[in-house]
Amino acid sequence: MLCCRSEFPFKSVCKYVGKLIALVYLLYFIYMSALHLRESAALLRITLYSSSSLISIVILMMILAIYALYKGFETFARANEFIFMITVLIVILFIGLEIISNLIDINNLRPVLENGWKPVLKGAFPITVTNPFGEIFAFTMIMPFLNKRETAIKVGIPAFLISGVTLTLFAILNIAILGVSAANRTIFPLLTSVSYINVSEFIQRMDTFIVVITVCGYYIKIVIYFYCAVSGAADLFNIKKDEQLVYPIAIIIVTSTAWLASSFFELHNEVGKLAPYLLHIPLQIIIPLSLLLILLFQGKLKENKGFRQKGSSFQ
Repeated sequence: MLCCRSEFPFKSVCKYVGKLIALVYLLYFIYMSALHLRESAALLRITLYSSSSLISIVILMMILAIYALYKGFETFARANEFIFMITVLIVILFIGLEIISNLIDINNLRPVLENGWKPVLKGAFPITVTNPFGEIFAFTMIMPFLNKRETAIKVGIPAFLISGVTLTLFAILNIAILGVSAANRTIFPLLTSVSYINVSEFIQRMDTFIVVITVCGYYIKIVIYFYCAVSGAADLFNIKKDEQLVYPIAIIIVTSTAWLASSFFELHNEVGKLAPYLLHIPLQIIIPLSLLLILLFQGKLKENKGFRQKGSSFQ
């Protein structure tokens, strides 16, 4: 009886702490969805729709995200397969056009590691580590609903490596075309480097396609975080039908875009300097690793306890 009484407060405390962490992640999913929604809408307004209001673009993209959730995540994933194939073809085409346009200057890559590895590591952490690689933790909300969970790691790890190689290739191309100083000053270096494509004064102004590809990438992130927020809220508040939470959370995400930042440059500064340390590192790295270590430790304790029980019964 004493043992049960001592364990009861500990279990209740763990239950409330777990709900608090779940609430924090719910707010984080809403924040990330609103952040990507604001970034994509700002990109569209700067490049293609300068006469349109920001809130109108935000609402239209949110309607598309709501439509994706109502059609189901499997339908959304199959649509991403088509988007992925189109994106790969366009990227290969752009790399070929950059080579034909004679834009790539290998001398812009020299000297390699002039100041050693310290600037490289400083640039990689925390911004590159948390965005986009740290965002893979969001798939932990999706993996329980997979039909074939055992294939997730087999597919996920090669995709993770291919994404890293692709981003590295883009970084090399941007520096080779723009140079180090111009690549650092430009908010969208890939968009700027593609805008230089000019083949015989006929094939040019290809940056519009990069905007479309970038917005598609933002849209995928918006829907994934939106889905995580809806499913997480349903589990946290014990709501059986997730569809009941789609519209309320969508309204919260849309209204959140208004107070994230007053301008795109302020938003870019917040994402680059404040968010990695205050949000991304704790929620993407520290807490998931801590929970993983706790689960592994509990698993070892259960194995040891089971071994002792088998040993005692055998005796």
